[in-house]
Amino acid sequence: MHTIQISRQRSPWCTIALVVVLAVMLAACGTNNSGTSTGGTSVDPSPKPTYKTVKGYGTSFGCPSDVVVNPLPPAPNVVISIKQGYTVIIAHTGDVIEIHLPFGLLWRGPSTSQGTLQLQTPFGYALKNKHVCVWRFVARSTGTTKLIFTARAICKPNQFCPLFVLEVPFTIEVR
Repeated sequence: MHTIQISRQRSPWCTIALVVVLAVMLAACGTNNSGTSTGGTSVDPSPKPTYKTVKGYGTSFGCPSDVVVNPLPPAPNVVISIKQGYTVIIAHTGDVIEIHLPFGLLWRGPSTSQGTLQLQTPFGYALKNKHVCVWRFVARSTGTTKLIFTARAICKPNQFCPLFVLEVPFTIEVR
């Protein structure tokens, strides 16, 4: 009588998939530098808003965040809309700059400070009364920074969805 041994070897693809998953998880870890400055003029964006999460609020409109800012922060010095994409927007050191992107598309944008602009948190939240997703920045020092936002269709599960990516760049010159 012969005994048959079955050897189970893992496919190298399983190992590669595991390494990729672990790398993505580790990349998601990091530090939060909000409220710190790396030089230039220091501007305190106080009062800092308090916020709460409401399930399905912002993301149902295409914003990356479900955070609701309450009370609303003070009015920004500069408001930028999608119509100003591909143009140079002028701001000054210390200005609070808001980017308003319309509901109806799945928006993605900067999730960290960019160049001379310090990103305020939360970012990508819905401003329901204006039907926009909002990113707020504080201009920390002089210079030019390019912000790139992308959008795609909001797709429902198991339904046909158009495949496109819209890129909207903004160039902000801080004087």
